[in-house]
Amino acid sequence: MQTKPILNGIPRLPLSQENVDRANAIFDTFKRGEQRPRNIPLAITLMAKGSLVEAIPMIEEFLKDQDPDIRAEALQALILVYHLPEHCHTAWQMLDDENYEPRRIAATCVGFCYIATKDIGVMQRLASIVASKDEDWVVRQSAYRALFDVLNCPYSHPKRPPSGRQMDFQKEVDWEMIAQIQRGEVPKTPWDAEVIID
Repeated sequence: MQTKPILNGIPRLPLSQENVDRANAIFDTFKRGEQRPRNIPLAITLMAKGSLVEAIPMIEEFLKDQDPDIRAEALQALILVYHLPEHCHTAWQMLDDENYEPRRIAATCVGFCYIATKDIGVMQRLASIVASKDEDWVVRQSAYRALFDVLNCPYSHPKRPPSGRQMDFQKEVDWEMIAQIQRGEVPKTPWDAEVIID
């Protein structure tokens, strides 16, 4: 990877006072060492949405949890909500997680970390995931969507991969673009010449 992540480390503003209150209650429960909530991924989300900066070290500990959903949720919170550039490397490492859910989230986070950079090393790693028939389809699809983030594709562009449904990889993936990236070439994209207002 040649390009530095573009994240600025500034958490989003709280969505509501209710989220802040719920996040504080969950955080206090964890601090007191009481029983872990049944739904830890939800607890992580609420703490992150509450912008509890003091919860970051606790959420970082969940990156090592045995439960893959908890690892995935922790990474997602640290990158997509808190915008912590130091965890872009964590996302890169989690692309090799033993479970598909952390790998899926890691691919999304890598795209977010390197959005609009057109970093060929990042794109080659994502393209190798897309091309791997041994990889779970949800991870391949997340990696493909992340490629479009790195290439700075507007969300409204018709070439952007779908979310919410399984792609037909044979028909819907731009295999010429994948081959170009695998050869170390940054592809020319149609949206580079277009003016699109999202």
